Amino acid sequence: MGKLLQDIRFGIRSLVKSPRFTTAAVVTLALGIGANTAMFSVIHSVLLKAWPVRDSSRLLVVSQRQANGNSNLFSTQDFLDWKQQGGLLVRMAAHVSWEFNLSAAGTQPELSPNA
Repeated sequence: MGKLLQDIRFGIRSLVKSPRFTTAAVVTLALGIGANTAMFSVIHSVLLKAWPVRDSSRLLVVSQRQANGNSNLFSTQDFLDWKQQGGLLVRMAAHVSWEFNLSAAGTQPELSPNA
């Protein structure tokens, strides 16, 4: 235990003798800890936290594929038919992500973000 206290005192004396190094070490540690905390918060909220719906493990995505493998939007009538058939799809909901070009007079068209 005496050796540990000697090492701690030596470390403190060394840090006091070189304030620039001490400042750089403290700032580096602070930035590292802050970045780590921020990344964990993002990962936790996006990937690890359960969705705010009941039985989120039972959620699924339904889509149609064309013969060439491209995604295809299904019609409103298909959606209503699937919903009326009952079973697992009784509580089905729909979402459409639209992309469109925005432009004003005399400007180049610009692709909109997914709405």
